[in-house]
Amino acid sequence: MILAALGVALTLDAALLLLPENDYQRWQLLDGTLYEQLRWMYERIHFDSKPIDVAILGSSRSQLGLSAAAIEHDLAQQGRPANVVNFSIVGAGRNLQWAILDELFKAKSPKVIVLMVDDQPYPFGHAAFRYVAPAEAVVFPPTPLMHNYLYDLTYLPARSARLVGANLFPDLFGLSKQFDPDRYAQTRIDYTTSFISGGKLIDMDRRTPRATLLAEPREPVPRTLVARGLARLNGGEDHLYISKIANEAKSHGAQLVFVFLPMFNGPQTITDLPFLKRYGTVVDDGDLAQQDGLYENWAHMNHAGAMTASARLAKAIDGLLADGPSRLGDESSSSTPRR
Repeated sequence: MILAALGVALTLDAALLLLPENDYQRWQLLDGTLYEQLRWMYERIHFDSKPIDVAILGSSRSQLGLSAAAIEHDLAQQGRPANVVNFSIVGAGRNLQWAILDELFKAKSPKVIVLMVDDQPYPFGHAAFRYVAPAEAVVFPPTPLMHNYLYDLTYLPARSARLVGANLFPDLFGLSKQFDPDRYAQTRIDYTTSFISGGKLIDMDRRTPRATLLAEPREPVPRTLVARGLARLNGGEDHLYISKIANEAKSHGAQLVFVFLPMFNGPQTITDLPFLKRYGTVVDDGDLAQQDGLYENWAHMNHAGAMTASARLAKAIDGLLADGPSRLGDESSSSTPRR
């Protein structure tokens, strides 16, 4: 039955791949969800003429824990003006980060790619991957031995059908083909300062008491039997996509930087450090794990933590660029407002 379902899905996928879709509409499929920032990412890449010199990819930990503006400021102070963009998004999963980077290289020429890493590789893909990744990337991942491969694959026909319909009747399907510069300019992109989420104020200036941080319930990442087995067979999804990202970055002349942002009172060492060092520089912030004044909650840094981690990252990026002539900031900038 599984093989039959796989065969049907592949047949439908092959047929629907021949029908026209609008890529911009694909990146709107998750509007109104936790992942609606994906629309802004596509717009920043394709509709904003301002260059992107440094791109940050990661989960909500780097979304709240790294400030693009602070890194830009520190680099400028060192005489290396750069346009830094934080493409981090809620949820872990290296496959989505690859999809964002793949889209980025279609229109921009970043010189440095920053990947946030955990103390140990995350065993699964991202829930949003099946929505925004190119269809061929869903059908043909680095290996079919992926934890969510069948789930992603069987969703593809429904996605394709909606996008084909939206390409013909955008208003009917609620997916616009027209870029709205006003909406783009009003999208919040800096989460290192206080913001509202789900009707609740996230006070990034708060210094959460240590006792409160220690008492907060933690949800460990599940290491299922399937996930452990696949990791032994193919090295794990995290490593497969890091290798894929590294190869793509190299082909475009970009350097990789890995940054470890620990959770409060969590592990302070990176288990796969030798693997990461094969591909790029590692900024290890594990020593910050016990500094309760740097955390908004047990999983995320506050503004003070973000400034500390951002300063360290800026120093590492500056060190990389110091090895040769910097090409950062050599493209003309647009006057598109940013928030």
